[in-house]
Amino acid sequence: MTYNCIYNNTIIGGSGNATTCYGIYNTGNDSMSNTVRKNTITLTPSNTTSQITAINFASYSGAQGTLTVDSNTITNCTSSSVSTAEWDGIKLTTSLNFTTNIRANNITNNKYGSTGVTATGVFYPIFVSAGANTNTGSSLNINDNIISLLRYLKKNTNDDTVYMGYRDGKYYLIDRHGLIGFIST
Repeated sequence: MTYNCIYNNTIIGGSGNATTCYGIYNTGNDSMSNTVRKNTITLTPSNTTSQITAINFASYSGAQGTLTVDSNTITNCTSSSVSTAEWDGIKLTTSLNFTTNIRANNITNNKYGSTGVTATGVFYPIFVSAGANTNTGSSLNINDNIISLLRYLKKNTNDDTVYMGYRDGKYYLIDRHGLIGFIST
């Protein structure tokens, strides 16, 4: 087995970025052990409609492997110009044959939108797509994450629903994993 590790980095950026923005984007490392551990990520893009993701795993479909997202801090991300963009702290898509561990991450003090912009996009601290980890032998473990002080600000306050997790086409409040507070104005 081959090992791929992104370890102990500080990633700050996105200022002036007008399109899709990623802190860490990891894709296609099939049949490998992939670990993203002890990184600190702060994104501050100025895009309005494109995806913003701190840690993204995509397109894993080969033989058995392991994905581990462990002990990362996603903090002080600010997306004040967004209107319809998707914001994800940790995102996993199309991983079929993997053991996936998302544990002990701290997603805190992040802001989506502003009171001067009509924001209708989605804000997911942890997102796992419906097709991820569905094959026999694969597993998904999400534990001991802390999600706190998220701010979803918008001009139109008719719908203040924000979900802390997404899996299999369903939304979840994941306070069992350490949800401390959420502010919506």
